[in-house]
Amino acid sequence: MPDIDKPKTLPGDPHADNGGLVGNDRLIGRIRELEAYRHRHETLRKLSSYLKASLAPNDAYAALEAFGHELFPGTTGKLYLAHPPAKYLEVVSAWRDNRSSEQTFTMQDCWALRRAQPHWVKEGGGAVLLCGHVAPGPKPPAPYLCVPLFAQGETIGMLHLARQKDDAGFADASAWLEASLSLAVAAAEEIGLALANLKLRETLHEQSIRDPLTGLYNRRFLEEFLMRELARADRKKHALSIITLDIDHFKRINDSLGHGAGDMVLRRIGLLLQGYVRESDIACRVGGEEFALLLPEVAMPIATQRAEDIRKAVHDMTLKHEDQTLEGITVSLGVAAFPDHASTPEALIRAADQALYDAKYAGRDMVVSAGPESREPRMRQELN
Repeated sequence: MPDIDKPKTLPGDPHADNGGLVGNDRLIGRIRELEAYRHRHETLRKLSSYLKASLAPNDAYAALEAFGHELFPGTTGKLYLAHPPAKYLEVVSAWRDNRSSEQTFTMQDCWALRRAQPHWVKEGGGAVLLCGHVAPGPKPPAPYLCVPLFAQGETIGMLHLARQKDDAGFADASAWLEASLSLAVAAAEEIGLALANLKLRETLHEQSIRDPLTGLYNRRFLEEFLMRELARADRKKHALSIITLDIDHFKRINDSLGHGAGDMVLRRIGLLLQGYVRESDIACRVGGEEFALLLPEVAMPIATQRAEDIRKAVHDMTLKHEDQTLEGITVSLGVAAFPDHASTPEALIRAADQALYDAKYAGRDMVVSAGPESREPRMRQELN
């Protein structure tokens, strides 16, 4: 039976029982918190997928900037990377931060980096706990969080987050910190892993295109670079020159003094060639005692003069190996240019090689420019 003795209440009655309404408000608030939590972790998964698909560090930085707004709402953020050997840090990615991104500081200026664990300061935190990279001002700094980045056991950077004072999404600094800490640590792990993988990939790629003895590029890279530069030269109607060179009588050096002396000569000539290339040029060891220089936007006369300068520098070079002086080291060089002598990578290399063989046949220690007539290349064994 209905409780007839219980007085009926109307909305707005001060004696009404509002416990149910309060419970509903709490439930709705909890649901919103869970929805925000779910959204932020979904954003972290998206960020992770973009980090894994990044082909270069700049891709990873752009991904963090794109998702940082959603991942850390109401928060300014900066990603700092450390640069050896001084281990100073500089900004590589930032969002919601209009201040200068040129700030640099050392690892000793950040408590998180010194302690190798997250460091945070709540509202009005004691000045003694402030990191050196957080400039003190007339007002207490905004609550902030620093999370170190690790890769292969080394500290490589730091993720810095600061709460925006005008943000209404968090009741106070404690609520902001609670919502951000675990997510920031997870994001830092993802970023550190992605950057470590990119560095490893870059190292492996460098090893695949570099000659380990001289540090110059190898033939594989020469062919790739030449194909790309030849297409660009054709499109922009620019010149493109190539110099090929070969150490004269190199077999005699190996036979008389050993392969150690031969390797030393190769390294010194490789070092010398690096001094004759611009930033846009490349120097390569294409095999054995053969080298090549690719000179984009360089016409034949300038390339020929560059080859002559190299020839003189090698001719004047005096080396020592195990108390023995190596004199009389010379090189023969061939020069060819696009579009004068060839229009394809293979034909251009062949034209320069033919000029090189002509220099060998004519007496060595000289530069020969490719001519219009085409002849079968002379056999290498006839010339060394």
